[in-house]
Amino acid sequence: MSTAPSGAAVLAVVFTLVAVAFAIIVARIYLRLVIQKQRLVPADWIRIVAWLSAFATASFDIVYTVEGSLDPANNYTLVNWDVPPEKLERVLKITWASMIPFFTTFYLCKASLLVVYLQLFPPFMNKRRMVLWAVVVYCVCAFIASICLQLFLCFPIERNWSVMDPEKVCDDWSLVTTFQVAWALHFIGSLALFALPFLVLYKLNMRPKVKIELWSALDVYIGLIIACLPALRPYLRRKGSKYSYGESARPTGSSAHPVRRTADRGFQEIDETPSLEGGSGPGPWAVSNSPELGATGWTDKKSNSSDVELVSLDVTAAKDRMHV
Repeated sequence: MSTAPSGAAVLAVVFTLVAVAFAIIVARIYLRLVIQKQRLVPADWIRIVAWLSAFATASFDIVYTVEGSLDPANNYTLVNWDVPPEKLERVLKITWASMIPFFTTFYLCKASLLVVYLQLFPPFMNKRRMVLWAVVVYCVCAFIASICLQLFLCFPIERNWSVMDPEKVCDDWSLVTTFQVAWALHFIGSLALFALPFLVLYKLNMRPKVKIELWSALDVYIGLIIACLPALRPYLRRKGSKYSYGESARPTGSSAHPVRRTADRGFQEIDETPSLEGGSGPGPWAVSNSPELGATGWTDKKSNSSDVELVSLDVTAAKDRMHV
């Protein structure tokens, strides 16, 4: 059974977010024009254009729903969509065209923030403004690179949807490459935008109490992000890594302590402590790993417990031998 959302659910979520963004932009325009009696600034116009681009992107989902391509059973490339070639080619054309406003929306949102930063960074902060302009240049280049990938990686453009001519159509590698590179560029730009305010935060002319409150708030949210990072552990695993969750809690190289496996319990025991007899046998506790992590490293849904557990071992027999 497919777990993907239905087309109706996709439309509901997308247009709810579009409506919320529209309400915020209208509130901003009302504030500037009616309450403050001022003209719209460049950042406001960029936000308006960004919303129009986002609305255009969301409108493509209506077309997908009408065509039936938002079926949860379909994958992103639509290779498993059983429809006539003419219909598949038409939808692939629409999919290719939808990426243009999609990328445009991302970078227009970045542009609106950069315009605000240009007002926030004082002219006498030369080095910080140089860093800011470097981020501006990066975002412009990243947007151009993303659009060029979409336009020219599979060229001529009709090769993106020519399913009725299998020898002419591009392979999936062009779609995958465009997706990976464009999202990497977008993510790096977002991190840069997040980091820029910290360059001037401590230089702001604020009362000490306000600064303490501001840094306390930052500490809370940064701490929350750090607290969430351990849950992303499976993403950091690489296939064939020297460290294997399924094999041992230590590197797979040689070790002075033997590793003993207990298949019936699904745990691995690492002998790290001396026994009660003074030898190198097992101690009262051993570090063990959950068996769910041994297969792929991407699924933690079978267990909500910690990845490192303390397993009690029976030492009664060892104590009896000591008394003897």
